[in-house]
Amino acid sequence: MTIKIKKLSGILGAELGGVDLSKPINDKLFSEIRNAFYEHQVICFRDQELEPEQQLSFAKRWGSIVVNRFFNAVDNYPMIAEVRKEATQTQNIGQFWHTDHSYDVLPAFSSILYAKVVPEFGGDTCFASMSAAYDALSSGIKKMLNNLNARHSSRHSFGYSTADGETNQTGRVKNPELAVQDAVHPVVITLPGSGCKALYVNPEFTV
Repeated sequence: MTIKIKKLSGILGAELGGVDLSKPINDKLFSEIRNAFYEHQVICFRDQELEPEQQLSFAKRWGSIVVNRFFNAVDNYPMIAEVRKEATQTQNIGQFWHTDHSYDVLPAFSSILYAKVVPEFGGDTCFASMSAAYDALSSGIKKMLNNLNARHSSRHSFGYSTADGETNQTGRVKNPELAVQDAVHPVVITLPGSGCKALYVNPEFTV
């Protein structure tokens, strides 16, 4: 193995060392990165310096890029969404627990965040293991949930109902007319790679 793995918690999360994402990643190295993601569900790489082309190159190793239709894109790079919050703004984007793109009929496999500017303290991006949440349920609840579907929607988060919100007024999100697609997904899914069962519901988009 060529990467160094440091677990970040008892349930999920790992920091991967010995990787420079700005350089070409061969198949062996990417296989190690992918297996670490399957095992730990959240992986991070510290002290990376990436140009947009390098960020896209790494993202494409995982599959086709799902373009977010509500966030402003980085200039000249429509496939990279910009999640920005200035010091004068009181609302941060994604402040409620959610699963990215669960409102899409074909939701994204995963998300990649390249943090350019972060605060010295606070402002943490938090994650929860939905497979651990499923495992903690009783056998009776699991049996019930295995046969259920849930409806997800972007209407209340990105649609016209939020047009007076700070994120809309400051131009951080756009296209409320595109927040018309609902999606129905199983409440319990099987995670790619690991084969673990996980809950696929979230309080932000599951209606």
